[in-house]
Amino acid sequence: MPKLPADIRRVQLIEAAIAVSTKEGIDAATTRRVAREAGVSVGVVHYCFGTKENLFHEVIRTIVDQMAELSTPAPRPGDDLRSFLSRAAEAYCSAVEVDPDRRRLTYELTTYTVRTPNALGLGRLQLDCYLGAAQEFFERAAQMTNVTWTVPVETLARLLIALTEGTTLAWLVDRNGDQLRQVYAAFIDQVLALAEPNGPRTPVSADVG
Repeated sequence: MPKLPADIRRVQLIEAAIAVSTKEGIDAATTRRVAREAGVSVGVVHYCFGTKENLFHEVIRTIVDQMAELSTPAPRPGDDLRSFLSRAAEAYCSAVEVDPDRRRLTYELTTYTVRTPNALGLGRLQLDCYLGAAQEFFERAAQMTNVTWTVPVETLARLLIALTEGTTLAWLVDRNGDQLRQVYAAFIDQVLALAEPNGPRTPVSADVG
């Protein structure tokens, strides 16, 4: 195995941990098993992360960051809040349909963290990552569409997390994409009532963000 820069090796190990956890379960994703999946020695895993808990800190951050990136559309000239949120909802639904195993893993991570005493820090991190990504999404939506939220952004973030976790779990069971999208459409109707326009909008170029 050729020697790779540490940052590239870390990404490789994170993806190996995700692959093992998805296929075999989180308990199976020991540092030894992750090393074997990545084709490296156990020492490399310990060098890059130290412990399994540290590795899974980065697994959680990676999954949340990837989902947030997939679900945040680039702005379009003339975007209003409804169109921005609708495109984001469609992007999220499509991402779940394309890779349901990775989304299922987030539920398994939650269960693992609340059932494992020494993993409670991972559970806190997972929630913090969700909240951070959701708050950033609503702040970006407000900026891109020139509105002000009438409720705290953290409240919106928690509403979105509650909706997303429930609807995604339902989809993992029934695989009803139409129903998934209808729920998000209804949610968008409710969210629009929580925004006030700021006045004349500044045009946004198509290549922003």
